[in-house]
Amino acid sequence: MLLFTAAMRAAQFGGKWQLAVALLEEMRATSQWPDTAAFNPSLGACVAAGQWSRAVELAAQMPAFSLQPDSVTKRLLLRAWMNMHGWQESLQLMSTFGQS
Repeated sequence: MLLFTAAMRAAQFGGKWQLAVALLEEMRATSQWPDTAAFNPSLGACVAAGQWSRAVELAAQMPAFSLQPDSVTKRLLLRAWMNMHGWQESLQLMSTFGQS
C-alpha cells in the first residue's frame, strides 16, 4: 500500500489527476484496502486540477472502506465544495464536519 500511496502523491504533485485516480482504483482492484492516507493524494490531485465533482465522488467511496475523513480530507472537500457551490453552502458543509 505504501508504494501505491507514494505513487499517488507523485501523481498529485505532478499534476496527473487521472493517474492518481487510476492508481487508487488499481489499489482496490488488487484487493489492497486503501486507508485515508491513500485517498487524500487522489482527492488533492482532483481538487488541484479543478475536477471538484470527481473529488467528491471519491470521498463518497470512503465509507465503503470504513474510513472517516481526516483534517486533510475535510480541507480538500471543502475546497471542492466551495468551488462547486459557493461559500454559503460550504459553511453548511463545515457544520456537518463538526458533527462527525
